[in-house]
Amino acid sequence: MGAEFSKPASSDCALSGGQGSTAAAAAAPSVARAPAAAAPASWALPAYFTSSASMYDAVTVLTLVGTVLAIQGLSTYLDPYSAQRKQAKAQAKLLRERLGRSLVLNEFEQLLASSVLNPREISVSLDDIGGLANVKRDLRLRVLRPLRGGGLRASLWRPVRGVLLYGPPGTGKTMLAKAVAREADCFFLNITGSTVLSKWFGDANKFVRAIFTLATKLEPCIIFVDEVDAFLAQRGGASEHEATLSAKTEFMQLWDGIESPRGARVLVMGATNRPWCLDEAVLRRFGLQYEVGLPGPDQRRDILSKALSRHEDEMRALREGGALAPGDGGVEAALLRDRPVDGLRGARPGEGALTALARATEGYSGSDLTEVCAQAAQDVLAEMWAAEEEEAAAGAGAAGAGRPEQAPPPGRAPRLRQLRAADVAAALELVKPSTARASRYRNRLAPDAAGGGDDGQQAAAAAAAASAALAAAFGPAGFGAAGGGAGGGAGGPGGSQVPLARLAALLQESALFAEGPGSGLPPAAGYGCNGGGNGSGAGGNGAGVGTA
Repeated sequence: MGAEFSKPASSDCALSGGQGSTAAAAAAPSVARAPAAAAPASWALPAYFTSSASMYDAVTVLTLVGTVLAIQGLSTYLDPYSAQRKQAKAQAKLLRERLGRSLVLNEFEQLLASSVLNPREISVSLDDIGGLANVKRDLRLRVLRPLRGGGLRASLWRPVRGVLLYGPPGTGKTMLAKAVAREADCFFLNITGSTVLSKWFGDANKFVRAIFTLATKLEPCIIFVDEVDAFLAQRGGASEHEATLSAKTEFMQLWDGIESPRGARVLVMGATNRPWCLDEAVLRRFGLQYEVGLPGPDQRRDILSKALSRHEDEMRALREGGALAPGDGGVEAALLRDRPVDGLRGARPGEGALTALARATEGYSGSDLTEVCAQAAQDVLAEMWAAEEEEAAAGAGAAGAGRPEQAPPPGRAPRLRQLRAADVAAALELVKPSTARASRYRNRLAPDAAGGGDDGQQAAAAAAAASAALAAAFGPAGFGAAGGGAGGGAGGPGGSQVPLARLAALLQESALFAEGPGSGLPPAAGYGCNGGGNGSGAGGNGAGVGTA
């Protein structure tokens, strides 16, 4: 049974649908006639969908579907880690397969599983790092041997639980940490602010706890915190949030091994170029502290030699694979073997090419030296590409002019020449020390660097004299020590206190980074952090000077 609809067959068709329809039509001839009774099957609508009960059921189904979709969307909004959790579960499964052992991980440990680096996936070793011979030797003896699990056990032979690498940017601190993980064959858990902090109150503490529980399950394991001053800075600042303070406290409590098994091979390594900003309790937990400073002449020569030798090995592999023609690319032998090269700018008579380049790169960090070699190699490659474009343009021009005989002969493509010492010397004109570039840019922004005019020059001279006197008086203790002294002085018209603060910072950094490897930090150094003193006076903010 069901209602049927059909198209009208003609304008005078009769209304049908039951007995008496003909009589009804005769009785009311003026009424408009309805469509014919017969209807095609395609136009038939089941009676179930026309009943009130069926309409109620349809509305109920749609309501249930909408409710389910709304709950799913709401759960996704309330659980911001849903997508990360799915990815983490897959990576945790891969991690279990890669480890060859079964690991039971909670949800926060699963989220951190993506930050675990297998030692077999680390490509850098301590031998690949140029210079830093004393630091590497000390790390092998004091860190690597205990992490490998020596059989000797004693109360005073316990493995170190914290290693701090501090120094200027680009000196290889992160590379050292990864190389230690590879040579010790231990997992590398890289921790950043995004892996710990959360907008949900209390989650940061759970993530911190998961860091140490996961590291214990993966031992031997290195927990590496790059730019550790951003996470474990001095506590008690006016702008510090309660959740951040709680996460720091949780980290330090678990770092002490309160809940870890005795003798667990878990090492926390941190890298920073602002060690004076670290909390005193954090510095205490870093049992070993190494300065990774700017390389000296011998170290710079070693870094250049390793970078160029690596490039030569890669070019040899490309030639053997057929990507380069025999004899193409590579580095000239005189440069690799540190032999004298004719015409090298700045080289002394009889001086080797690498030695001359190392002497010309005073103030360059290891990262800067690698960038110099990369720039020189790119220039050689760009030279070949430019020759290819010129030959292609010449061939197209000859063909367009109807003189194909003037086109370059086929099969004679430009060749990639060797990297020479002159290329590295030319790259030094383009690549300058990164810290020097930043300082020059800052000085360019400051008018006359001291306020301008005669008053500015007098202020600069007074600042230099005052800074020299402060350096002689306080020595390596630094400026703006934990006690925080009041700095200042009257700044005359057009004068500025900025140069004094800048010189004070430079003096303090030079005193800080003058210490040898493993010697620790100067006492109560705190310039530019909570310990720094605020100056006052007519000229603005001066350099704070004080002692602990």
